[in-house]
Amino acid sequence: MNSSIPTPCTAGTYREYKFGESEDDCLPCPVDHFNHLTGQAGCYHCGAEAYQELIGQSECTCIGVNREFQPSDRKCLCEHGYETLVGREQDCVKHVYEICEEGTSRNQDGDCLTETGWEEFCRNEGCLSPDDYIGYDSTLSLCKCNVDDLQEICDLECRLAQRNRIEMVCDDPPYMRVTYPDDVGTVQVPVGSLSRVINSRNAITGDQCDALDGSTKTIHMTEMSSSGFLGVYDPDATQVVSLLSSNAKGELNITVNSTSTSEPFTADPITATAGGARRRLLFYGNETKLINRKLLSTSDVSGSSFSGVMNPAVCLKYGETMMFYVDNQNYPVYSRENLYNTNEKFDYGGFRELEELQSQIGTSTTLFVYQFVDPGVYVFHLSNNTNRKMYIRVMAENAQCSEDGPYFPPTPRYVVQNGIAVESGILLAPDWLTISLVLALVLVLTILLVVILILFRKYGWNKESYIRPKYRAKTLHHNFDDYASKGSSVHHVKKYNRHLEANSLAAPPVEDVQIQGAADVKVREDEFWDYDKQVDLEAFSSSSLYGELSQQSRTVTGELGKQKEEAKSLYQKLFNQSESLKGLWVAKLNLQGKAALASEEDLAAYEAKREQLEMELERRRELGLRLESILKRQTTIMTEDEKAREEHQVAFLSAVYEANRLLNEYADKVASGRSLEEEFEDTLQNHVITRVGALVNDLDGEILNEIIRLGAYGFMGPEHGLGGTLILPDGTTPADKEDLFGKEADIFGVSFEINFVGNSRALIARWSTGERKNITGLIS
Repeated sequence: MNSSIPTPCTAGTYREYKFGESEDDCLPCPVDHFNHLTGQAGCYHCGAEAYQELIGQSECTCIGVNREFQPSDRKCLCEHGYETLVGREQDCVKHVYEICEEGTSRNQDGDCLTETGWEEFCRNEGCLSPDDYIGYDSTLSLCKCNVDDLQEICDLECRLAQRNRIEMVCDDPPYMRVTYPDDVGTVQVPVGSLSRVINSRNAITGDQCDALDGSTKTIHMTEMSSSGFLGVYDPDATQVVSLLSSNAKGELNITVNSTSTSEPFTADPITATAGGARRRLLFYGNETKLINRKLLSTSDVSGSSFSGVMNPAVCLKYGETMMFYVDNQNYPVYSRENLYNTNEKFDYGGFRELEELQSQIGTSTTLFVYQFVDPGVYVFHLSNNTNRKMYIRVMAENAQCSEDGPYFPPTPRYVVQNGIAVESGILLAPDWLTISLVLALVLVLTILLVVILILFRKYGWNKESYIRPKYRAKTLHHNFDDYASKGSSVHHVKKYNRHLEANSLAAPPVEDVQIQGAADVKVREDEFWDYDKQVDLEAFSSSSLYGELSQQSRTVTGELGKQKEEAKSLYQKLFNQSESLKGLWVAKLNLQGKAALASEEDLAAYEAKREQLEMELERRRELGLRLESILKRQTTIMTEDEKAREEHQVAFLSAVYEANRLLNEYADKVASGRSLEEEFEDTLQNHVITRVGALVNDLDGEILNEIIRLGAYGFMGPEHGLGGTLILPDGTTPADKEDLFGKEADIFGVSFEINFVGNSRALIARWSTGERKNITGLIS
């Protein structure tokens, strides 16, 4: 990747061997495989509950809906807040919680409790003893019990002094470091010997280190007992080392570093059993000095001296690790359905492995480690008592806890301070009583409205029918024949709608004023009378008139707009034709006189000049395009050359710097006076030799590529098949271009033949003039 720093293959890819040159050397994971880690030598199978149709993926797809894939053990579990139904085990559905009635509140498991239920639950199950009960917090769904004062357990000075009591050092190779109080000394335990510790592969190996540069990762101790979780403050270093020794595999190689030289060794040896072998661990240095502090919550485990906070609320920084001291009856279990949990993608495969080993296999291992790298809130309960809980808050990367801890008493203050609260977005069951009442009310209202409508239709006000409206009666007083033109006549017709035919009102009453010739006519057969669009003039209002006028106005405006566009188009055509005629008229005019016309010779000369001008413009346009193409090509060549030079320089210098760094480190080790056998192992020596060799090959390849790109084949050695230097027959003077090319850049007619002269071969050139010159050069 042209970098002096090793870069691991990304997630979804792998490489079996080291020292790849680019990302292309990392192979994608095949179908039905995945890789969620970086820098891996292989990919993982999706397991029996998931699949992956694509290559190069970092996770698999679960079989079934609403399931999430767990990379640690390849299991597919229901998503947070989902559950399986009988007969549909493959799919998961949203968990439904009952609606809490008035006077009740929901606990962390989703159950609704009354005030009496809360008191009974907290006295008998939530608190360690009934006498410790104080009350409950319905908002946080938390029991209030008597707890120890954190300042009495371990004040701020104590918490800061013991924070790095147990650490993992990211060195080559990584190791566990246990520091004694008052900096008396340290004990180093290689993590490679702790493979019997449950989940150690995912928590305390080199894979959890960003770099093997001596950085440290803090480890906190938690002890499990029948009383629950004991968050250990200021753990006894001797007991910690004893636990690590008893859970080690094979021979344990422990390094003891003493920081005191004033007192002789007085501590008793520690005897531990691991892997069937008994061995004695000798600690040289001062006698361990423990901090003399009163710790109220002490261990219930026989032989343990641990003390701290019982069933605590925990705040961890991103990437910190917890070590649990467990047995076959007491171990942590993830409370997956607890409403405090926030992270839907939490992979707790390590805790499932712990439960399987402790409950089914009955392992003798007493240590379990887990690194928390997923920010969020997690709740764990004791394996044999679900009401003994520990609340863990994992901060986001580059974030810190509000107080130095990590263990705090489970009081409302510390719970709220660490951002722990009951989930609010849960799915509630439908309130069938309310729904039934609403539906019944809607049905009653619908029936009532229907009855009222029927009554109004039957007993409501009759519509008055104006067969003889007033304006018609007034027109009867006028004879329109008097207003007609000469030779025309007016026929009075009284029209009525056919829908009134069955009505008794259809027969019009006889009016006092009659008009001669007027008659009642039923207009059913009149094709020009539109019955459906008749306007009731009695109900004709100003709004109706305005609506009719508005519609007519819009119609007229639309038609005028169309005519306007047509007029504009016609005008444009006329304008273009007039301009054309104007041009023809100007062409016919004689420029020497205003009244005379141009002659045929003038018009021919004009046409010839115009054609010459057009040809010259076309020629110049073509030259411009060719020049533009040449300039673009030159720019492209310069850009590509500059880019190639830059890439060559980066690749070449990175390899040189890396080789120089490795050789300087090697030279410093030799100059220090220590023998290689004491300083390096065989694997480290092979690593240096192999890496330097690979870098030298990279340099050779980069030089060869640059020579080929520049065409400087004369710099290539015999091992590449080129590189001979042509010399004149005198054997010392190199041939130059004047010997092959003339002054006019013409090439001499020359042919070459190869003669062997000793261990070298000579190129003999024959010129067309008959002159013969020998140009020798070592070629291969």
